[in-house]
Amino acid sequence: MQTATKSPPHRVNGRGHDPRSMALSDSENTVPYGYCQCGCGQKTTVAERNDARWGAVRGEPRDFVHGHRRKRDIWVRLASRMEIAGPDDCWLWTGTNNKGYGQISFHDRNVGVHRLLATFAYGDPADDQQARHLCGNSLCCNPRHLAWGTRADNEADKVRHGRSNRGRAAAKITEGQARAIFVRRRGGEVARDLAFEFGVSPQAVADIAARRSWGWATNGL
Repeated sequence: MQTATKSPPHRVNGRGHDPRSMALSDSENTVPYGYCQCGCGQKTTVAERNDARWGAVRGEPRDFVHGHRRKRDIWVRLASRMEIAGPDDCWLWTGTNNKGYGQISFHDRNVGVHRLLATFAYGDPADDQQARHLCGNSLCCNPRHLAWGTRADNEADKVRHGRSNRGRAAAKITEGQARAIFVRRRGGEVARDLAFEFGVSPQAVADIAARRSWGWATNGL
């Protein structure tokens, strides 16, 4: 018997499907007979007639709840493009990527694989939330390594994993100076005066005040 471990609740649209135990192939499919093969946990209806198009056999439960076959299809597509390892290891995306982040077509548009998997695992994000890679690997698809968080959380993750470029565009100043610029500019001081005092450009001051740069340092001020 496996020992239960504490982890965030996983769901697809609130229906209890756990992507960490998703059926990745027919040989690994453990969904009980009579239940939707997408893994949502719902019972299917009994087919009233044979239908070869959908694999329906009269008198037997259908494979999918209406509209859920596409969910199963996306899991198969995702799994075919991952290098799936152990449950706590990174599952590397081998398909198309954009700037180091996996991409896949879903509902006729390209979406980030990490965002799609985070949605499947943890539900829809709040408006201010981004998908985080807790492992620091932008190509990782393991839902255990994903979470929703704020932009500040994401920036902190990058720093922790050594992937941040924070401060490089304004390498002349320190974190404390960036915070001072933010507070003083928001307080009404002239950007040009602050730029001269701290040895940066007026645009750099404007970016800091608007949190376009050094946002991780000024969060909460």
